This record gives sequence, structure tokens and C-alpha cells, in this order.
Amino acid sequence: MTPDWNPDDADGLPYWLASDAGSGEAALPDLDALFPPDADAGPQPEPAAAAEQVAGRPFEYGTQITLPTRLTALGVRVEHEVPAGLRVVGTIPKATRAGGSLAWQFDRVKPGQVLTLRVLAEPTDSPGWTPREPAKFSTTYTSRGASTAPIARPAVAVRLSGPERFEAGSVAEFTARVENTGNWPLVGVTARVELPPGLEAVSDVEQQIGDLAVGGSAAVAVRVYGAAAGAGSLQVVVSAPEGVTAAAETTTEVTAPALTVALRGPDRWRVNHAAEVTLTVTNPGTSVARPVAVTLTVPVGWDVPADVPFDRAIRTAFWTVDEIPAGGSFAMTLVIRPTLPGAGRFAAAAESPGIAAAAELAATATIDPADSDDLLGRFVREVGFDPILAEAPDSKLVAARERAYPHIVFAVGGTEYALPLDAVREVGRPPAITPLPGSPAWLLGVANVRGDIVSMVDLRAFLGAPPAPPGADRRLLVVTAPGGKLTAGLLVDRVRGLRSVPPAEVRPPTAPLPGPAAAYLSGVAAADGRPLAVLAPDRLLLAPEFRPFPAA
Repeated sequence: MTPDWNPDDADGLPYWLASDAGSGEAALPDLDALFPPDADAGPQPEPAAAAEQVAGRPFEYGTQITLPTRLTALGVRVEHEVPAGLRVVGTIPKATRAGGSLAWQFDRVKPGQVLTLRVLAEPTDSPGWTPREPAKFSTTYTSRGASTAPIARPAVAVRLSGPERFEAGSVAEFTARVENTGNWPLVGVTARVELPPGLEAVSDVEQQIGDLAVGGSAAVAVRVYGAAAGAGSLQVVVSAPEGVTAAAETTTEVTAPALTVALRGPDRWRVNHAAEVTLTVTNPGTSVARPVAVTLTVPVGWDVPADVPFDRAIRTAFWTVDEIPAGGSFAMTLVIRPTLPGAGRFAAAAESPGIAAAAELAATATIDPADSDDLLGRFVREVGFDPILAEAPDSKLVAARERAYPHIVFAVGGTEYALPLDAVREVGRPPAITPLPGSPAWLLGVANVRGDIVSMVDLRAFLGAPPAPPGADRRLLVVTAPGGKLTAGLLVDRVRGLRSVPPAEVRPPTAPLPGPAAAYLSGVAAADGRPLAVLAPDRLLLAPEFRPFPAA
């Protein structure tokens, strides 16, 4: 190596290293230009540097390389096969040697960067090289490709909103807002609604949303019908073919009114003594009941105050309540007075759109012994039968005696009969009767009396009397045997009124009575000189003839 050749010196490049070489293929310096021409070649122009070269002494050659790429090249390798007859003394930059080849390795070369390669060599005595032989450099590299692409992360979100409460029988609307929260467009998005018991879908259970761009959103209307009261969770599930799903739910309550009716009052009444009956309608539901129609049906023989809205034809009082809030109630107290002895049943009802409730109260009115002397006149006025008793003498002794053992006096055929008042549950006109096929002639059928099905007996036919004349205005006695074992309706010709029949006045008959009546008598008493047949309720209603035909 020449003493003045510094491998680290990249300045002072010789003229033959052109700076515009760079197609990726190394420049090919003509080594002949570095040496004087042969003597046999004739006169030649001497290159400027060639005059300084002396055969057998070291000389320098090389190339400049610029890679034709816009991107950084990776793993650039330049190889140079040293011509035969030359011995390499040094390289700039340092190259690796393998046999007769040199190789330069660069990890990366930026676009436009110039690679300058310099070789210091000297001729040897080996044949094969001539100065005119070009120096070949070959370059290989990998161009680095650079591109960016987002990581596809499709995602969807849904929010569901709607009323927390709505009334049964109405339609509520919920809104599901769907949003593409990922970085990839979504196609074919669908929403499916899942409903709890008590809710019914009005809109489609599954709805197509379609495509959603990144950041795009859509609203879906979900309409439901409140079929039954109760709370539950409504859910919307959103899905797309990309495999993304999302769900949202909200809790709602279907509210509904409810009605209960309660009747409070005495079950035992005294005729002519007023008592209170309280009707209460309560709404134990979860919403307002509006409007509410309230009715109270009063049995025959019980009078209501004149200021009560009361239809006497159907014996029903009416009220209309605009609304009863959830948990609220409506109450009405009536002062009611029974005017006749007997059993009855109060019936209350409350109705609002879609709901109803009812209640009953059984009641029995009996005669107060202190009032028995006033009953005959009231029976005449209200029931319409003829009195058979003459006006009682103005004697407290007679009045007390009549109050002690009251009996209902009635006529069947040409005979007058009496029944103890405490065995007679009701006195009135005959109701509609349903015949019973195959029954004896005296059993007319059955009828509904205050909610009880009672056998209807024609007492004329049962006692063997001839049939009643056509158009006769007959009366009904509802009679119960002692102990309440049997109740029957007895159709009689006429009810005369009340009379006290002390046991001491009841004697065996002095002459046989016509027909089978004698078997059912307690005895015979005198009424203003006429015989009065006193019937024993247990003998009559518990007779063998009655047993196959009890009340239904």
C-alpha cells in the first residue's frame, strides 16, 4: 500500500469516479485509463492521471452506486470479481474477501444515497489481466415496502329507553338506538326484541336496520302492548354478519287497577229497627281505576233512605265514582230498616273497564215482640191481604198476650191455618217457577228465592182441596222446619195477618178435618168463633211425602 493512501479518506476522489453513476448497476471504470499505453499501440493521448502511473506499482480504481428506489433498500450487497493479474491491497469501505472476489454489505441504503467503493490494487506477474479490462461491480438488495392498514375491529352498541310504567291495555313505545362503535362498516344489521310475560309485541319482533358506517347510528322503535299487570325486563339484541352482537335491556312495569268489594252489616235484624250497612270498594291495583260504577241491591222488605239514588223496580242503589287511585277506596254507609220478617241477601258490585268485583251479605229479619201489635196493619198495607182479626180491645193485657205467641194466619180453600211466625222466613208473591218433570201434581217445581233454590208446593193440592179458581192472586210463604233442615215455598190462597196463638188455646180438633191436614196439625184454636188449624212446621216439611222432594 502506498504510504499516502488513507482508506478513511473519502475526499479527493479521482476524476474517473463520476458522481452520476447510479442505475443500480455499478459504473465500469476502464482500468486501461490508469496505465500508459503499449509501445506497439502507436501514439495515444495520455490521460491526465495515467502519466503518473508506473507499471508494477499500486493504483486505485472504484465506482459510485445510487439505487433506483424510492424506499430504503435493505441488505444491499455489492460484489466485485477482481480481474486476474491484480492483487488487492485495500478497499474503501472495507470489503470482505472470498477467493478472488470482494463483497461490500450495507444493512440499509436510503433513497438517493451514493455508495462510493474504492479499491487499491497492484499488478502481479500472473498472466490474464490487461489494463483495458473493465472492472465489474454487481449489486443486489431488497427494497423495503412500507404501508399502513388499520386493524379491523367491528363493534356495535345499543341503548334502550322507554317508559318505566304504563297501564295494562295500552301500547307503550321503546326506542333502541344502535351505533357502529368499531372501525369497520357493518352491513345487514338486525335487531331482535325479547319480551317478558305480560307484554305482547305490536311492532315486528325482528327488524332490519341495514348498513351502518363507522360512527353511524340508527333508531329502532319497539312498540308493545300491556296484556297483564306485572314487572319485567324488555331486551333488544343487535347482531351483524361480521359476528358482532350487543344487547340492551330496560325494566318496565305494566300497571293495572283492581277492585274488591266488602259489605259489612248485621246478619240478624229486627223488623222496624234500622241498622247500618257499609259498602266499601277498594283498588288494590297499581294504577287508577276510572270510572267505577257501584251498585247495592237491597232485598224486598228492607227500606233505604229517601236521599239514596235507588231504583225501586229492581231494588238497586247506584253510584258513579270518577276514579279510585291505586291503594284508595270508596265507602258508603246506608241506614236501612227492615219492614217485614224474613231472610234476604244484600248484593254489592263494582265495575270499571275490564274489571269487576262483587260481595254479598245474608240477613234475616225477625219480629221484635215489642212491635208485634203493629204488624197486622203493615201486612195489610204492604203485602195486600185481608185482615181476619177484629180490632183488639184497647187492653194492654190482650196486646201482651198476642205479642207472646205470634202466628201467620192464612187461608187454603175454605180452611184457615196458622204457622208460628218464627218458622216463616218470607211472605210475598209467588216467583217464576221451573217445573220438574215426573213430580206429583202438588209439587209445582222449583224457584230461586234470594239466591236459594226452593221447592214450590201447592198447599191446596197437597191438602186435597180443589184447585184454585183461575186468576187467583195467591201468596207465597217460605217456611223452614226447626233446625233449618228443610225449606219449602207454600202457595196459599190468602194471608190474613198475625195473631197470637198461646199453646193453651191449641186443642185437639173436635171433629175430623177434611183431607190429610190432620196429620200435620198441632191442634185447633178458635179465632173469633171460627176454627183455626195450627200447623206444625216439622210435621209438615219432614213428612214422608216431602222427603223425596227436598229443596234443590
